[in-house]
Formats: sequence, C-alpha cells, structure tokens
Amino acid sequence: MDSSNRNPLGGFLRCYRDEHGLSLRALAEKAGVSPAYVSNLERGSDPMTKKPVKPSAKKLSQLAKATMVEPAFLVALATGQDPGSPRQADPRTELLHLLENQARELERFKVRIQEPGMREIPHFGPVACGNTGYLPNEPLSVTAWPTFLVGSADFSVQVKGDSLDRQGLMEGDWVFLKTLSPDRRPREGSIVLASLREGEDYLATLKLFSKRGGRYRLEPDSTNEDHHPVAVDDDVRVLGQVVWHCSDPARFA
Repeated sequence: MDSSNRNPLGGFLRCYRDEHGLSLRALAEKAGVSPAYVSNLERGSDPMTKKPVKPSAKKLSQLAKATMVEPAFLVALATGQDPGSPRQADPRTELLHLLENQARELERFKVRIQEPGMREIPHFGPVACGNTGYLPNEPLSVTAWPTFLVGSADFSVQVKGDSLDRQGLMEGDWVFLKTLSPDRRPREGSIVLASLREGEDYLATLKLFSKRGGRYRLEPDSTNEDHHPVAVDDDVRVLGQVVWHCSDPARFA
C-alpha cells in the first residue's frame, strides 16, 4: 500500500517539498516548527516512541500557511477525512512568503545543498553511558550526514559516561542508531540504547546487548569497574542499535 494512503498528511508534505525543492529544514522554518517535527509528520510516527504524531490545530495552521492551503484541508488530512481538492490561499500571500524568504534561501543554498547521498538525522543530545539518565523528548537539532557513513540510522545521541570505553565510545562521541521494530531483537554483541523502568520513570542508557546463561543482558565494557550488567526483562525497551559513531562530527556534517 502507498504510504501516502496510510499517512495522507505526511504524503502531502513530502509532495509539497518535492514540487517546491524544499528541504525539511526549509519547510520547517517557513512554518515556524522544528525540522524533526516535519520529519515525524512525514513519517507518521515518532522514531523514538513509535507512536503516531497528532498535530495540534495551531501547528496545522502554521503548516497550512507555509504550504499555501486552507487549514481545513490539512485538518482533514490529519484526521482521515476526505479533504477534497486543496483550496489555495491568496496568491499574494505566496508572493509575500517568497519575498520574505528569498535572501535566506539563497544563502542557505550557497552554504549547503541537499544532494543525493545525504540523510537528515535528528540529534537528541547527551545520553548516559554508565548510569541511566533521561532522554530528551524532542531532538535538539537535525543535521544532514553522508549516507555512506550513517547508513540507515534514524537518530543520534551523544555519549555521556565511560561504561563503553573499551568499545571506543568516549565521553562526547556521537553515536548513530537505527530503530528496531518491537518484534526484532538486537544483534548479540551490538551496542544499543535501552530504556529501563525505574519506579515511575523510564531512563535511558547505552550498553552492549549480550546473552549469558540463556538470558539477555545489557553489559558495560569499561575500564571502570563500578559499572554493572542489567538483565533484560519486560521493563527494558531497546530504542535503537548503533550503526556508526564518531568523535568529531564537525568533520563530516
């Protein structure tokens, strides 16, 4: 089935960007929302939680203004109703937007052109690599990376801690992860970002995914002996599997 049939709002936004030659960041700036928000709408779900994205009326109004259609059209797409044909906004509004953004768009394309072979990756900031810690709900930034480096990565985080220093993951390194479907177990020996339930909270940590004595565990691989393994049970969720990491992201982005 065509993904635009399952997610008509996301399909419309992708088509609009393709027709107007806009990157995720460019459309997000026109609408006054984050690039990660537009990416999630096009995908239809949050890559971290796998939950469907439910845009607010305010955000839909902002996107409608940016894409030159009536807000009711996007509301219909978002709620699964028959939107009919999109009613175009006043063409004078489109001209105003073009004039307002022209200089900024030209500067952006001088600095960076989104070429084939690039992949925009949301970055969620520091994540505990030792003890557990909170994972931000929203990405801090979205950056284009060469696909030959990041492969099929869906998001990135930054290492905070030393529980995987023997694996070459040092404080401040960036790691790029691919999300896994709920029914797919990570590869044994891979590094994963896992969410552990502690009381009423779910906290995140980077660890090695291993199997010992017939049980799966999250293990450190560190010169610091204070770190300990954690048994994988129903209170543990694997959020992603590491596909690449680097110590100096400025060299590549």
